[in-house]
Amino acid sequence: MKLKPGSNIGSVQKKIAGILGDRFIVQNRYEQQADVFRIMEIEKLISYLFLTFILGIACFNVIGSLSMLILDKREDVETLRNLGADDRLIARIFLFEGRMISVFGALSGIVLGLLLCFLQQRFGLISIGGRQWKFCSGRLSGKCTCHGYYSGILNGHHCRLLVRMVSGEIPQQAAAEKKDKKTVTSYG
Repeated sequence: MKLKPGSNIGSVQKKIAGILGDRFIVQNRYEQQADVFRIMEIEKLISYLFLTFILGIACFNVIGSLSMLILDKREDVETLRNLGADDRLIARIFLFEGRMISVFGALSGIVLGLLLCFLQQRFGLISIGGRQWKFCSGRLSGKCTCHGYYSGILNGHHCRLLVRMVSGEIPQQAAAEKKDKKTVTSYG
């Protein structure tokens, strides 16, 4: 049966079950195809885990870039120290650099991701099985509520916070260690 838009599926299902009695089982679309919907949920979970893994790799890429930046700018750090900059100022410079990379990467990733999602929803750029699908959570029920955008944004936000914490601390510690090693080797 097809219901009018806005109908309460649960109440209609109970009324029909009351009319038909115990001899019949009354199920809605989700109950009839529970395995399909469970598989779809598992696919979403696996996709989320893969994307989180990719973001984790990106975090280490940012950390590596900042560490290489510190190694590359070692002479500039020495020049700043000779001009009177203390370790706190130098650490703030590298923290600012890490935050700037993180914020720019997060914002550009969110904008590009939302743009791609919008283009897919609007124009159906990727087709599955020769048909143009709109990828959203309610596509089988006729409702297109695309709250998947927001979970992707939240995932990116959490990873950006992780990058900010880790990418700021590791290069800062590396810069402090380089200073200590340089001091020990120059006096030793």
